[in-house]
Amino acid sequence: PMFPRILTALSVVLVLSSLGLAQQSACKAADIPVGVISLNGDIFRGLAAEDFVGRIQKKAVTVKALAYDDGPRRVLIVADVNRKLSTDSRKAEDEMIKTLLSNARVGDTFAIMPARGPGQDVKFTEDHEAISQALGQTGEGKRGKDPGVLDTVMVGIEWFGPSQPGDAIVVIATDMEGNRKANARMVAKALHDSHIRM
Repeated sequence: PMFPRILTALSVVLVLSSLGLAQQSACKAADIPVGVISLNGDIFRGLAAEDFVGRIQKKAVTVKALAYDDGPRRVLIVADVNRKLSTDSRKAEDEMIKTLLSNARVGDTFAIMPARGPGQDVKFTEDHEAISQALGQTGEGKRGKDPGVLDTVMVGIEWFGPSQPGDAIVVIATDMEGNRKANARMVAKALHDSHIRM
C-alpha cells in the first residue's frame, strides 16, 4: 500500500536529515521540515508524531511533536514561453498557473519569470492578475535575449533574499535545454544553500 511506502520514504528523509544533527549534539532537539504528499500532490492531513520514525546512526529517536505549516508562502513561477510551444501547451501552462493562484493561502505572494521568450517579470506580489497577465506581455525581458529555464531559475533565486519557510519555485517547461550559463548542479547547490524547494 502507498501509505507505508510514504512513511518509509519519510523515515529515510528523517535519517538523512538527522545524521548531521547527531554530529552536533546527541541530546539536542531539532526542527526538521518534511513534506508529506501523495502521488497526485495532495498534502496528507491527520498524521501524528507517532506516525514517523527517526534514526540517528541506527538508533531510534523519538519524534516528539508534529506541526503543519499553514503560514504564507513565496512562490516563484518560471514559465517556458518558447515560441515553438503549441497552442495546446500554452493553454495548459495558463491553466496550471491559474490553478496555482486559485489554491493560494491567505498571505501567499507569487512572482513570475518567463524563460526562452518574451514576457514580463513580476516580483513577489499578492496581485494575481499581474501574475496571470505577465506572460501575455510583448517585448523582450529585462534579463537579456531569451534566457534558458535554468538561467532564469538562477536569477529568480536571488529574488528571495533571506529564506523563509514555504519558499518554492515552480517550473513549467517542456525541457531544461538551451541555458547559457546555468546547469543542473549549479541550480541544485543554489537551491540547497537558499533553502528553496523546486
